[in-house]
Amino acid sequence: MALQVAKLMGAKVIVGGTSIDKQRLDMAKKIGADDCLNIEKEDIYHFISDLTEGNGANVVLECSGAPPAVEMGLDLLKKRGTFTQIGLSARPLSVTFDKICFKEVDLFGSLSKTNYSWRKSLKLLSSQVVNMKPLITHTLPLEEWEEAFRVTREKEGLKILFKL
Repeated sequence: MALQVAKLMGAKVIVGGTSIDKQRLDMAKKIGADDCLNIEKEDIYHFISDLTEGNGANVVLECSGAPPAVEMGLDLLKKRGTFTQIGLSARPLSVTFDKICFKEVDLFGSLSKTNYSWRKSLKLLSSQVVNMKPLITHTLPLEEWEEAFRVTREKEGLKILFKL
């Protein structure tokens, strides 16, 4: 979802993930990512350095919540870049604040829980400039919430829709 909004704002979007994220990387490419890298097979640092002539990314949207991804995102960011943490982590995150200070990073967190963000999201969906349909891999009755959590935990799907 973040990649679709970033594309709407004119960004060149690079998505990184691991082998377990293959389904997510394939979907990211399908819905508009400029490049998708399996960071276990491709050097994302070299890729971003080449792309930005050694400057680093202007913006990093970290959507996984994985501690190594947070550190990587800060490493890939240019001086005075913007880092937004979207993904939540089930465990405490340890961040090297020296990177944030030395790079003078604009650091944000996002949970999309404000009235404004919901109205904006609904407007993007209703105008069909953001398409959620390809991201919904499972539709389950609410009573099967445990299965939905298992699917999410096992990374067997992308987004799960509960049907009442």
